[in-house]
Amino acid sequence: MQIKKFQAVLKNKGIDTALILSKDTNFRYFNGFNDFNGVLAISPDNAFIATSILDIDVARAKSRIKRFHAIKKNFFEELKKKIRRKTIGINKDDMTVNQYNNLKKHFNGSRFLDISNELNDIRASKTEEEIKTIKKACKISESILNRLAHELNSKKSEEDIADFIKNEIKKKYCEEAFSTIVATGKNSAKIHHVPTKKKLNGFTVVDFGLKYKDYCTDITRTFYIGNPNKKDVHDYMRVFGLFEGINTVDDIKNIKPLKSQYHASGHSIGLEVHEKPTVSNNKVNIGNNYVLAIELGSYGKRHGIRIENMLLIKNNKLINLIKYPKNLRILRK
Repeated sequence: MQIKKFQAVLKNKGIDTALILSKDTNFRYFNGFNDFNGVLAISPDNAFIATSILDIDVARAKSRIKRFHAIKKNFFEELKKKIRRKTIGINKDDMTVNQYNNLKKHFNGSRFLDISNELNDIRASKTEEEIKTIKKACKISESILNRLAHELNSKKSEEDIADFIKNEIKKKYCEEAFSTIVATGKNSAKIHHVPTKKKLNGFTVVDFGLKYKDYCTDITRTFYIGNPNKKDVHDYMRVFGLFEGINTVDDIKNIKPLKSQYHASGHSIGLEVHEKPTVSNNKVNIGNNYVLAIELGSYGKRHGIRIENMLLIKNNKLINLIKYPKNLRILRK
């Protein structure tokens, strides 16, 4: 994935080699596979994987990168002989203090530069292959949403609905991208509420996401179980109206959330649910082929309301990836 673009960045910044550890999501991004221990070494003109001789066969069978070095004994001592190491790029966003200190110990005399921002920028702009995968993930998510409406009633609990969504995700041969949130009544005002046995009544927030071929979705809809009064409808329309006002990239940058919303207005999404950039002010950098999850809400003592949709930016235009309606769905008891 865009490894040549990253190599051009390394060359421009004068970095001899970037070392990306196998548990880092960026390892999977460039290599397509990271279920083994090792290091991805990328220089301006080369890229290879260094891994234990025990894992080399698995790595060769599944990796996108096709150059390997099998390490037999002392991992970093052998790796040092294979790379240029005057200036080494590392991802501080995904590295423990112990890992950093270990690198400094073994690469004594090298200068370390943080390349986390450069990695985030590259991953933010999705390739056509990534976009195709994300679109499929969104279609699967939407099919679950369509079935969900038939399950929502006052006899069901938050846990019942969360379990229904989990089972539907499994049926699609996918996995949860994060723990499903189902929050009803006063619980709907809790952004990261953990589902309970509370029966559905009033505003009910359903926030879920799945992983399809490693790529995530993140979608929220708020339903009403029962008969809303005028104030309820008015509260919902305030959030809905904000979404209806998003038609251009500039509209995203200029979102003015309601005062009761105390979370960001959105985030990039891809291999991880929350990727950079975060949509929080008009200075956010948003470019072509970005995929964003825009989430707007209102939270009070009586209830909470949240709507979240996924958008693709293509040639400065917004493409809605989730067609499921955002208007208030009222489900009678």
